[in-house]
Amino acid sequence: MALDLFEQAEEAADTFSPEALKADELARAKRGQGYVLIEIGQLDKAEAKYRECLAINHNDSIALQELEYIKRLRGGAEQ
Repeated sequence: MALDLFEQAEEAADTFSPEALKADELARAKRGQGYVLIEIGQLDKAEAKYRECLAINHNDSIALQELEYIKRLRGGAEQ
């Protein structure tokens, strides 16, 4: 349910957010999706969402941290 709500938030931000807020609101919705995707074990999809965040703002510290977290999760799975 959370994933669906964050997807709706992304659509709403893209459609209705004022230009001054659009990038931040889109990134927040995408990060929310990324979080849920990590929690349900869909790391490839989560990584893609965080990379979308970086396309909006290449300095998105939360997205960068989450990509590192995904990298650690994958490293742990390979050991």
